[in-house]
Amino acid sequence: MEQVLATKFSHWSYEDEYRLFVQLMKETEGLQYQPFSEQLKLVEVTAGIRSSVTREEIDNVLGTMAGSVDVCRVRESYREFAVVRDERTQF
Repeated sequence: MEQVLATKFSHWSYEDEYRLFVQLMKETEGLQYQPFSEQLKLVEVTAGIRSSVTREEIDNVLGTMAGSVDVCRVRESYREFAVVRDERTQF
């Protein structure tokens, strides 16, 4: 089963994605999760093309991590079939 879950279709290879299997250690309001730590760090939050989330909303969720996590918005590429960082907007 892990091999199936870890397999990625070659057409999605442009995504810089890592898949990690961990034992869920915490539960809050019925949601199970593995808390961030020195071994599991959140380094980037990407707001999608159709997302209406604001930077303030993201920072509120990030809490004390807000200053150490890269936050960006993305857009469709003008030249290729891809999603790229939107450098036109301050986010």
